[in-house]
Amino acid sequence: MLNELPPCRLNFRHVEGLVTLARALRDRRRLIAYLATEFGVRVIEREASTAWQWINQPAAWSEAPFTSHLGCIWDKFEIVATTETPWPHLLHEAGHLVATTERPDAAKEFTFLGWEIAVVEHLGLSLREFYNRNVEYGINWLDHVILDTLKFRSKDWWKFVGACQETARDAGLLGRFDNAPAYLRRNVLR
Repeated sequence: MLNELPPCRLNFRHVEGLVTLARALRDRRRLIAYLATEFGVRVIEREASTAWQWINQPAAWSEAPFTSHLGCIWDKFEIVATTETPWPHLLHEAGHLVATTERPDAAKEFTFLGWEIAVVEHLGLSLREFYNRNVEYGINWLDHVILDTLKFRSKDWWKFVGACQETARDAGLLGRFDNAPAYLRRNVLR
């Protein structure tokens, strides 16, 4: 009977895609747990079709300008996202909540980009996924840089990462000797 079964053909790209998806889901869960336990950030996840139907947008609400169905409630340390929101976008919104004292519309995002990279490294998340999800991100560094102009893991990429982390360290967002992510605001009333 076993001889009658057709041969199994595994498509390597399909398997590789499943592994990538599994890692992204694991990284997402790890990040959400870390944000909650270390900083008191609550991630509220909704299905995309109903994400904004429930929210009465308070004055502290800030919607991400380039990502639909993602934003944060600054004074409550809450991120509202869909279940499909990639974890690097959640991390960026968390930066608005804990890695700056300025509201999202006035934040100096380069200051906490180094903090974001440090969280990725601290949790062992995929730096490539972080890069891939932020390639269109424009930042003021040596004039103006869009991340996709920096080849991932090139000498210029590492110079950029070093500059980001130095800026974050100067702002008090990273440990002086271990690059451990710190915070400027923290929700301690949870």
